[in-house]
Amino acid sequence: MVFALILATLFSTTLLTLTILLPTILNKLLIDTFPDYSLNLEEVEKFVCIARPLGYISLGITTVLIVLGFILKSGELHF
Repeated sequence: MVFALILATLFSTTLLTLTILLPTILNKLLIDTFPDYSLNLEEVEKFVCIARPLGYISLGITTVLIVLGFILKSGELHF
């Protein structure tokens, strides 16, 4: 019982620490890959125009997979 409590506390503390630190670490790693648009609205609009079709395609594929799941009435989709 005490061992489980110690492990649960350790796991919770680790998750809390990663929740705080991981976004900062990822930001430092990805800052060179993705440009910082800050207040340059023209660049933001250009990026959104490029990214929007990808988002719509992803939404469509996800919707089709959900509908197929309901039609096949199974937990898994077998190809």
